[in-house]
Amino acid sequence: MIALFLFIGVLLGLWLLKLPLAAAIVVIIISGGFAIFRHKTKGLLIFVSCLGIGCAISLFDNMTPPFQEIYEGFVISSKANYYLIKSGVFKYYVQEKENKREIGDYVRLEGHLEELSFTAYESRFDFMVYLNTKGIYYELRASKTEVLFTNPLRLNNRKDEFLNNFDETSRDTIDTLLFSRKNYEAEIIKRADAMNIIFLFSMCGVYLRLLMAFFEYFLKLKFSERTSRILTLILMSPFFLLGIEKISTHRLFLTYSGRIVNDYLLKKKGSYLTLISIIALGLLAFDFHNAYQMAFLLGFGLSILIILLRSSLRAFNRKIRRLVMGLFIFVFLVPIHLSMSYELHLLQIVFQYIALPLNAFFFFVAAFSFYTWPMIKFLAFMSTTLTNVYVLLAKIDIVLIVGEPRLIFYFLYYGLYFYLPYLLEGFRKLDAKKVAIGLATLVIVTSLPITNYTGESIHFINVGQGDAILIQSHGKNVLVDTGGSQSFDMAGEVLIPFFKKKKVYSLDYLITTHDDFDHRGAAPSLVSNFPVARTIDNASSFPLSIGRLTLSNLNMSNSSDDNDKSLVLNFSLLNKKWLLMGDASIKIEDEIIKDYPNLDIDYLKVGHHGSKTSTSESFIRKITPQEAIISVGANNYYGHPHDEVVNLLMRYDVVIRRTDIEGTISYSSSLF
Repeated sequence: MIALFLFIGVLLGLWLLKLPLAAAIVVIIISGGFAIFRHKTKGLLIFVSCLGIGCAISLFDNMTPPFQEIYEGFVISSKANYYLIKSGVFKYYVQEKENKREIGDYVRLEGHLEELSFTAYESRFDFMVYLNTKGIYYELRASKTEVLFTNPLRLNNRKDEFLNNFDETSRDTIDTLLFSRKNYEAEIIKRADAMNIIFLFSMCGVYLRLLMAFFEYFLKLKFSERTSRILTLILMSPFFLLGIEKISTHRLFLTYSGRIVNDYLLKKKGSYLTLISIIALGLLAFDFHNAYQMAFLLGFGLSILIILLRSSLRAFNRKIRRLVMGLFIFVFLVPIHLSMSYELHLLQIVFQYIALPLNAFFFFVAAFSFYTWPMIKFLAFMSTTLTNVYVLLAKIDIVLIVGEPRLIFYFLYYGLYFYLPYLLEGFRKLDAKKVAIGLATLVIVTSLPITNYTGESIHFINVGQGDAILIQSHGKNVLVDTGGSQSFDMAGEVLIPFFKKKKVYSLDYLITTHDDFDHRGAAPSLVSNFPVARTIDNASSFPLSIGRLTLSNLNMSNSSDDNDKSLVLNFSLLNKKWLLMGDASIKIEDEIIKDYPNLDIDYLKVGHHGSKTSTSESFIRKITPQEAIISVGANNYYGHPHDEVVNLLMRYDVVIRRTDIEGTISYSSSLF
């Protein structure tokens, strides 16, 4: 148990400065209290010391790397168009199209460092955050690359050669399950993602563990248990290479090796809980950024949870304990699923029990095929069958949109959750049932859109270089513009997930200010895939009353220029006055202040994403905004927002907020 306290203390210390203050205080109080309860003053001293160590280590992320002309380091990760290198204590991102580097290559790069900067979108995978969790904050822009050592094992080349034997469907399935490289356009991935079981295509450690159990079972028919386990570890070595980058593979290999050492060399002196905790501490010592990886947190967290739950589940018949354990794990993961998809799939646990063995069998066959010969027809048949199963499951999926839970939800949920084992351990099944009902009730109450009907809000959705503004007023929902992208479906991947996050089930109005693609490009997809009662794109529809909200258009220009025909929307919300300028130019601004001499604004959505063709000094001086919101993409081609506009707003003490810096910008008020 001491090893567990060491691990938890260091882990919390690493997270301490990244958590919200309230969450950090509560976690410290609970953990410190538990340490005192189990080990009195000694436990508290150990916990506080480890907390301080973890916190101190996390400060290393604030170190600035050396800016030099030449960098040398090992490749630690290699993908299609980039690779990561470790040079000294620092790690860097290196972009390289059609990258052929392998893990273990030692390279010498001439170039310079730049801070990472990638365009992020609401609800989509944030690549920069992903790199930051790995401790990477700089891109190494290489002008010349020299390989000083080439890893003789060219595994990526072997993977590509193997996949070339198969049709597209089989290739996508094999690449996803065996090599953890997902094509999100593949049918099976789309279905799995829609049902929130996409993680079944990332559980390399689970499939490897099942394969190890298979080896171990048959080897025991011929050899002793000790010999069988050692042979299993040796025979599994080639398969570990398939997930060499994955924390789950490292955890599995170290845990299995550790159990052999503990059982046969140390004569079981340490418990499995101690072994898990020591391995976790070892991985943190190797790279403390593992603490920020979901695979690390869930892998070790669930392992520890299963150990702690075993004694509690003795209240159940032995025949159903595994089923109950699976249910406990599923319930534990519910808030994590909600934080990522904002919806609960009521049949998800059933789908998992159906899909997991099918995925595992496919993984086994594909892995053996990779190291022997391509079973082209058989794997093609299995791939088609597996895809059809996912398509069928998707048709019977039942979804409850819960939205983005508040912080208090997590404390209440896990408080009730961890009270359950305590009750079961005391064989208080009736009380446990009441707590289980309380958990279900909490999720249902959280899913109710109470705040949408009791208050108002406005969200400037981060759609990159474009506009999309959601206005909510006492149960009414209006979207002004949709943004647009040529490379992905903005409606399906950004807007609709955001609506789920905010528990918006339909739009009363979709208003497009003008025809530019970055303002209405996603409109056709949105209308096709989400309930929209009415669409508006012309000035004649205003003023528009929607419940307690009234929208006015201040631009009646008949200009031939699309930007100058932009709707300019004025309304009151949250007891403030708002003005959304679309892409209207300075010419239109002059006309507006002439036609509306008493116009006074609190919040301004800056025209044309901060272009210098909009936002004149006379306009700002006249409308006197308190805050200005600029909806813009990072490192955009146009150079928006222009320095002249930014300096002007600063000169007039206007608070500037930008979606390329903050992400989605929201203002709201509610009774709840």
